[in-house]
Amino acid sequence: MGLSSVKGIPDSFDAASFIVHLTRLRRGNEPVTWPVYDRKAEEVAQQGTEIDEGVRLVVVEGNYLLMETQPWRQVRPLLDEVWYLDAPDQVLIPRLVSRHERHRTPADALAKIRSTDLPNARLVEATRHLADVIIGYV
Repeated sequence: MGLSSVKGIPDSFDAASFIVHLTRLRRGNEPVTWPVYDRKAEEVAQQGTEIDEGVRLVVVEGNYLLMETQPWRQVRPLLDEVWYLDAPDQVLIPRLVSRHERHRTPADALAKIRSTDLPNARLVEATRHLADVIIGYV
């Protein structure tokens, strides 16, 4: 997609595919092969896992489930509930540093966090009022 330098922004996700997969899950009349992101390879495995027809509970996670811009606004009606985990920066930033330092220098990790991760976190935070449940970090 040409967005590796800003990986994690809404446009770097295949929202259309996510919506197609959610729609098929909601129908519940066929098995659904669900892609899985492989952090080690830093790519999506299209044949990640299969969800059998009739499965009654599927938990999906994602930053942009409550976004009101297209195509993301099509996601919320496909979900029964959305829970928002309200993690403060003093928890979020060290975890991001730890993840990014596996593949980057400490300086590059901080640059990535400042340029992409924290702006994304603020974007997601702006949608928290739309969540059914807000879970405070303890």
